[in-house]
Parts: sequence; C-alpha cells; structure tokens
Amino acid sequence: MAYFNIADATFSQSISTQDTSPTGIAWNNDGSKLYEVDYSSDKIYEYNLSTAYDISTASYSQSISTQDANPRGIAWNNDGSKLYEVGADSGKIYEYDVAPSPTSNLTGISTLTGVSSITF
Repeated sequence: MAYFNIADATFSQSISTQDTSPTGIAWNNDGSKLYEVDYSSDKIYEYNLSTAYDISTASYSQSISTQDANPRGIAWNNDGSKLYEVGADSGKIYEYDVAPSPTSNLTGISTLTGVSSITF
C-alpha cells in the first residue's frame, strides 16, 4: 500500500482554527501536538491531541507571538529543541530554542535572511 499520494486522498474531517488567517501547520514527532501559525494575529498556536494525529481530539493549549509581522510557515527539528518560523514581511527564517519542558518554553531566537520557504 502506498501513502503520500493525493490522488487517493478522501476528505474525512475538519476543525476550527484559533484565528481567521492560518498559513501553516506542523506536528510534533508523535502526533500528540499540532501547531498552527496565523498571519492576522501573528501567533503560533499549540493544540494537544488525546489521540495521535486525530484532529477531532485537538484542544487548544497555548500561543506565542511570532517574530515576523507576516508569518507563513513553521517547522520543528527532529528532537523538538528548535522551532523555525518563516516570515514573508522580512524575508527571514527565525529560529527558536525550546527548553526541554512539558510546556515547550521558547528561550532564544536567531534569524536567517532572504528565505521564502522552509521544509524539513
């Protein structure tokens, strides 16, 4: 059986977002957390999922402000110690250092310039 083929995809469900202009999502490695980035509020929202990768079980947890006034996407590194935000307003990628804690506290920010997309 082959996955990752959109020709075989069928719609199954949707959930409401925290804001009106979401521009991207990202997952943690085990599917227990979903992250939404929104450009109208300039925030990254975190959801907890009681069943991995099942969005119907998502509940809003917390949010942080983005570094860019027009965030377009987010991605995590493999171990969850870094969060990356790509911003269209500045043309930068922002790097967040994430403390190893259950609340995912962000501790520092670095930037890269001249980037329009990021994928891991």
